[in-house]
Amino acid sequence: MPWDHTALHLLTLEKGSDGFPTVAENRLIATDASIYQPEFSPDGRYLTYSSDTSGFRQLYLHDLQTDEVRAITGAESGFETEIAYRDQFDVGAEHGKPAWVQGGRVYGWQNDSRHVMFIRNQEGFYDLWRVDIEQGMTTRIDGLDDYTFLDQLAVNQQNGAVAMIASSSQIPARIISLDKAKEAKNARVHARAMDEYVPFDALADAEPLRWRGEDGDLVYGLYFSPASTRYQSDGKPPLIVYIHVGPTAQASAEYDKRTQYFATRGYGVLHVNYRGSTGYGRVYQDKLRGQWGVADVEDAASGAQYLVDQGRVDSEKLIILGSSAGGFTVFQSLVAKPGFYRAGVSLYGVSNQFLLAQDTHKFEAHYNDTLIGTLPEDASLYRDRSPVFHVDKITDPVIIFQGEDDTVVPKNQADSIVSSLRARGVTHEYHVYEGEGHSFRKPETIAHCHGAILDFLTQVVIYEG
Repeated sequence: MPWDHTALHLLTLEKGSDGFPTVAENRLIATDASIYQPEFSPDGRYLTYSSDTSGFRQLYLHDLQTDEVRAITGAESGFETEIAYRDQFDVGAEHGKPAWVQGGRVYGWQNDSRHVMFIRNQEGFYDLWRVDIEQGMTTRIDGLDDYTFLDQLAVNQQNGAVAMIASSSQIPARIISLDKAKEAKNARVHARAMDEYVPFDALADAEPLRWRGEDGDLVYGLYFSPASTRYQSDGKPPLIVYIHVGPTAQASAEYDKRTQYFATRGYGVLHVNYRGSTGYGRVYQDKLRGQWGVADVEDAASGAQYLVDQGRVDSEKLIILGSSAGGFTVFQSLVAKPGFYRAGVSLYGVSNQFLLAQDTHKFEAHYNDTLIGTLPEDASLYRDRSPVFHVDKITDPVIIFQGEDDTVVPKNQADSIVSSLRARGVTHEYHVYEGEGHSFRKPETIAHCHGAILDFLTQVVIYEG
C-alpha cells in the first residue's frame, strides 16, 4: 500500500517520432518510504514531497540544479521558528498523510518559489505554518485557533491567498481563505458543509488522550465528554468506544456528526487511535503489521478501562461501535472479550477475512498481506481473525447494519453473523438498506440508522445496565 512503500521518479519527456511524448530519462528520486504529494516549485527549480523516511512525515526539498536534498520541516531541517512555538516545532508531528485516495493536498508553494505553506498534524490536531526556504525560518499562522482540523490546502499563484477546508470538533466543515499568508485574522468563510444551527457550547469538544495498553505500549485517542446546555447529571455516563475505519486511518479533532449525535444525548465517546493508526509516526503505524484483530481489540478495551479507572465513565455501560474495518473490530472484540462490553454496534463490518481478500476492490486486494499475512500460507491466521468462525462466542447484544449493494464488504459477511445470533437466541437487530453501498448516503437511511442505534442502546444498555 502507498503508506507502506512508494518510490518517487523524475521523468524527462521529449516528443517522439509519432508526435506523442515519450520518456527520455527516468531518475529515481526517493524510495524506501511513504512518499506523498510530489510538486514542483513555480519556477521549476525545486521538487518538494512528503516522506516518512525519518520516522514522521516531513516535507523535503530536492534542488534540481544541485541535486541537494534537505528537510524543510521538523527538527532535522535545522530551521528556526518563533520562540513561542519552538517546543511544538521540534516534537513528532506529521506533514503528510496516507494516499488512501488521490488528490490530497497538505502543502502548497507560493508564487515566489521561496515560501511553502503547509498543514501540520500533531496527535489529531492541525495548524497552518509557513516556511521560508531561503532564510531557514518557519512561522505558525496565527488566527486559526478556532479550527483544529485543516485539509486540502490550495495557494493562489496570482496573489498568494490561501484556501482550505477547516473544521473543529464543534464547527462543521467550512471552506475558508486567507488574503494574506502571514496571518489569518480576517479568514473568510466561503461555504459551510451544513447549517450551523447548534450553539458551539452545546457540542462536545475533543480532548487528546494517552494511556498505556495491556502490554505497556503508549496508545492515543480523543475523548468527547457528554455535552448539553439544557441537561446535567451527577452520574457517570455510558461510554461508546468508537473505532475508526481504515484500518490504518486516524481519528482527528474534526467535526463528526455521529459523535455529536451521541455526545449530546448523554454518551461519552472515545475515538481510539489504536496501534497501527497513522498520524503518530512510522513505528506506531507499523505496529498493526500482522496484528489486525489483536492490537485494535486490546487498545479499544484498554482505552475504555482507562476512562473507567479515571472515574469518568460507567464500567457497566460500555459500548463498542465501528463501521467497515471498525465493524470488524467490533465483532472481534465481542468474540475476544465477552462480557466486557454491554453491547456492540457494527455498520457493514468485516466478519470473514477470506471473503474480504476474495471480494474486495482492486486497490485493497493485498491490504491484508501486511495486516494479517499472505494466503494460503497464513490461512490459520485468517481463520483466527475471522469472527464468523468464532461467532458462537458472541453472547453480548449487537445491532448490525448493512447496505444491500455493498461491494467492499458484501452483505454475505453480515448474513453469516446474523444467522448464528438468530439460531442461538442472542439479543440482536439486523437492518439491511436497499440501494445503499459501503457507507450510507441517503438521508432517510442515516436518520433511521442512528435512531435505531439509540433505541437499541436505550433498551439493552441504559435500562438493563
